[in-house]
Amino acid sequence: MRSRFLILFLMSFFLLQSVDAQEAYDRIKRAGSGVSFDGRNFSYHGKRNRGNGLMGSGGMNYRYNQRTGLYTGNRNMRKNLIGLWVEGAGSAYIHNVPDYSMLPGGWAASAGILYEYDHFDLFRMQLGIGARYQSVCDTLPDLRINKQGVLDSWGYPFDLTYCFTDRRDHSDILFLEAPVLFGNAYGSSSAAFYFMAGVKLQLATWRQTRVDAFCTTTASYDQFLGHLEEGGVLEEMDNHGLRKDVPVGGKRAGLAIRPDVLASLELGGEWILSNDYHRTGHGVTLYDTRLRVAWFADFGILNTMPKSTDNPQLDIPEDKKWNFSEFILNHTLSTASASGCMLHNLSTGIRISFVFGFPGESRCILCGPFRSEQEYR
Repeated sequence: MRSRFLILFLMSFFLLQSVDAQEAYDRIKRAGSGVSFDGRNFSYHGKRNRGNGLMGSGGMNYRYNQRTGLYTGNRNMRKNLIGLWVEGAGSAYIHNVPDYSMLPGGWAASAGILYEYDHFDLFRMQLGIGARYQSVCDTLPDLRINKQGVLDSWGYPFDLTYCFTDRRDHSDILFLEAPVLFGNAYGSSSAAFYFMAGVKLQLATWRQTRVDAFCTTTASYDQFLGHLEEGGVLEEMDNHGLRKDVPVGGKRAGLAIRPDVLASLELGGEWILSNDYHRTGHGVTLYDTRLRVAWFADFGILNTMPKSTDNPQLDIPEDKKWNFSEFILNHTLSTASASGCMLHNLSTGIRISFVFGFPGESRCILCGPFRSEQEYR
């Protein structure tokens, strides 16, 4: 018994001075220790742990072998990854404009490329560049506009009323985005929970608005028809330009949304689809592909209300007062109604990322007494 213990002790000491991790494993295996080597770890159980602490494992995983009295493990690797992401989300403008509803809201879709650095499973840093297309719709209450002293074709004055109902203000914007995120992952070597948090820089590069509504026009000749019910109001007289529920509106210039910084949070799962380990002189090199599916939320920190809010709600050229197709309705957020108000962007939805890890080093370790280690180089 003593001789066997002495042999194992001398062999362990010799192995701690070795320069090749695979050779160390082979020699221990021949001694019947039961230690396994999966291409990147010495492990009694043959598994690799993810982070165990708040921000990870501290870069070290140990396994204890009762037969040899040795600890074996690995120092988790630094990794560089590149990938693609796509997002789909519900989107809305959060604002305090009077009588202007944030419903029904809209949608957003984005895509881009990313670079990620994983530091010993302690933390992840992700940088990216991409584009987001956002389409948001808001609703307004019915709008009535009265014009007094309008002259008819005979030169008689009358009061003309425009009533706009079922109004929808649409805003379409294409943003350039640059995420800067930090986080980590917790789980096994094949699947894990991960989180990322940080900011996304956002700049509008293209924009367009559209206003849809129905218009009804009525006329009042009080001096001639004041004795009639409703004060002599004339309506639905097409030959006089008085019509009911005529679709109006159309595309207009986009909102001059100011640059924004979005606070971003991402929570989801990560799966390693494939991996390939290549042993080097002082460790293993890992190539892998990963799929991530996550819920995310972005909220605009800055007030992005357009600087110019001096457009009128309705612009009807004097000589076009009967030509409904010439009516100009401006998006409410570009009018005086929004002057001095706040505007923030909100999106929440699903993000899918496909990430490829290119060469990174993981240092193999064969350990002596606990917290005593020898790295094979």
